[in-house]
Amino acid sequence: MFFADFRPQLSPDGRYVVVPGLHSYPEYGVEGTGTWLLDLVAGEARQLLPDGVIATWSPASDAITYVDGGALYTLSVAPGATPQPLLTDENLWPLFAKWSPAGDSIVTLISAETDESDPFNPRFFAGLWLVPVDGSPPRLLTTLEMFAVEYVSDQIAWSPDGRYVLAMNAVYDLEGTLVSPEYDGAVEWLPEGQRLMLWGGNGLDVITVAGEVVTHIDDLYSDTWAFSHDGRRLAYVRREQPEEGPVAVAVFDLESGDRWDARAGSAWPIRWSADDTRLILGVYERQMGGRPQIVSVRA
Repeated sequence: MFFADFRPQLSPDGRYVVVPGLHSYPEYGVEGTGTWLLDLVAGEARQLLPDGVIATWSPASDAITYVDGGALYTLSVAPGATPQPLLTDENLWPLFAKWSPAGDSIVTLISAETDESDPFNPRFFAGLWLVPVDGSPPRLLTTLEMFAVEYVSDQIAWSPDGRYVLAMNAVYDLEGTLVSPEYDGAVEWLPEGQRLMLWGGNGLDVITVAGEVVTHIDDLYSDTWAFSHDGRRLAYVRREQPEEGPVAVAVFDLESGDRWDARAGSAWPIRWSADDTRLILGVYERQMGGRPQIVSVRA
């Protein structure tokens, strides 16, 4: 479960990579393979934890946070450091431990009481908690109704300026007040500020928290994209409907409004080179041997 969330995570300063391995399941005879730290400067690797965990970085790149065994921890990446528990609750969700951009708090999710008044339609809830890293008491921001969907860690995310939290496609301020409308699609934060990418039946748009369209990018549907490091351009897969229609990796310039195709065909994931001149694409196409490959094209 949660395979995509056990992916390697680059630290904000680019020096380290945390690599989660397999989680142990002793009851089934499965041994964990640990969580490892790669130091790209020293060229070294060492084990941080004996189990695989879904971790996120502190903004200072000096520690990670994660949930394991019913506890929320922080762990310094300094040699010899030990995990520091911030909150203990058996109903913590292992998927959600997100450090604030200011580095002073972590948001996490704790299952709340189920409403079983209608036995044929039980309702499930979870509390969105703000946990200070200095040991101050945690604070419940709001209670969310949880639906039967495939959960991923990106469903809880801080705005880059640290003023808001995106939780299950709705935006809350740090007092727990809902500040967003019901969006006409799914949303995700842009790399800076407090704007969102909206994708759905109306294509791709950049919107405000209040739902106002700032930039209309495309009428076509897309669910795969990446912003350039300077934030000026968006690379994305634009897909004609129906699904068997033409597919291309396109680039949209957010300043000029220009759009062009960089490569025919689909891709997942999409990444930008460090200097923003090339796209690095994961592709799977029959004409390329019918196996996954990584290709690079001019952006």
